Amino acid sequence: MFKSSRRSRWIGALMAGACIAPMLTACGGGDSASGSGGNTIRFLGHTGLQASMDEVIKAFETAHPDIHVQTQYAPAGPTYGQTLITQIQGGNAPDVFYGNGGTGATESLIPLAKSGKLLDLSGQAWAADIPKAAEGMYKVDGKTYGLMMDESPQGILYKPAAFKSMGLSTPKTFSDVLALCKAARGKDKYGISLSGQSAGYAAEIVAASLVYSAEPQWNTKRNAGEVTFSGTSGWEETLERFRQMRKADCFQPGAESASTPQSFEPMTSGKALMTIVPSGALGAVAAGKPNDWAMVAFPGDTEAQTRVSVGYQDALGVSAATKKKTAALQFLDFVAGDGASTRAELSGTVSLAQAKAGDLPKTLQGFKQPYDKNLTIARPHDQWAGGGAMNALSTAVVAFMTGQSSAVDALKTVDKAWGQ
Repeated sequence: MFKSSRRSRWIGALMAGACIAPMLTACGGGDSASGSGGNTIRFLGHTGLQASMDEVIKAFETAHPDIHVQTQYAPAGPTYGQTLITQIQGGNAPDVFYGNGGTGATESLIPLAKSGKLLDLSGQAWAADIPKAAEGMYKVDGKTYGLMMDESPQGILYKPAAFKSMGLSTPKTFSDVLALCKAARGKDKYGISLSGQSAGYAAEIVAASLVYSAEPQWNTKRNAGEVTFSGTSGWEETLERFRQMRKADCFQPGAESASTPQSFEPMTSGKALMTIVPSGALGAVAAGKPNDWAMVAFPGDTEAQTRVSVGYQDALGVSAATKKKTAALQFLDFVAGDGASTRAELSGTVSLAQAKAGDLPKTLQGFKQPYDKNLTIARPHDQWAGGGAMNALSTAVVAFMTGQSSAVDALKTVDKAWGQ
């Protein structure tokens, strides 16, 4: 059972002048882009990680003054995966990089491990700490290929003060979500800020209560060819929810084409009340003030139907081609040890130590009841066959809610992308 966590302060803050940009951005004063000079290692991550990882890296360099970490960040979502794969295939792989545990994203670790692109990390002490439920997302033939940094419940991110100022309560049902959107428009705000480019990630959060609540083994059946997206009413209803939210004017202007970083701007400016994200997005939205924010589940039709998906995916991998193996492993050991609490606090996630101790951070107390009642599921797409289905789902959500396609036809494109 999770209990409330009391902390005297949040560790660190956003680095002054942090270079989050729409395109790939390099930070730090490394010797070269490849990290070949001196004892420099190159780290590639996405912009959603920057607030937390910059602080961890700063602490690491203080503890290891002989090692410099040169950082690069690409926009979160499809762009990041494409950037990583391009670098790996081009023979310019970063020494250490962010990857998703499992198989369901372009940057997923299991396919990279099977193709020989990752260093075997089985000998590291922290490899034994990976939860049993997540082992299949990090191991191939008994060998470990990634550092699972934490776990990340997914749902609605909001600012309690904004809700209080408008006399609003967090939604308990989907009807409540639509009512909040109406109230927001009455105050010249928008209920939900959405990234159309990454709409599939929001869709799987909604689907937790519409697909996986009714059929917890849906992924297993899909992998066995027993079910399809287009033949599952819960997935049709998931797309229908986005159409209803758009019709209710929930989304900010330009939501259909917005990138993940662009979708965060209405949240930070106060123009939108909510966004549908993993808790790990907190670091990119909170502007160094995570205690000002909170999260709750995205609701189904009833509280009993509502499920929370939990990601075990945030991971670091080491390139099999690295020439800085010792330094790269020292960095991973630091992230798993001394840096774990810093990253979890700034990113809005739950460190493995916190999860083991039952210590849910203040920002995530809205998930306490689902955790206590075991109303959680593993993040769905981490167990999908390849990253193509998630990319196709993002496109399908936008195509249906904008009237370009029927729900069934849109979902058929997701089925077609399965395994790609």
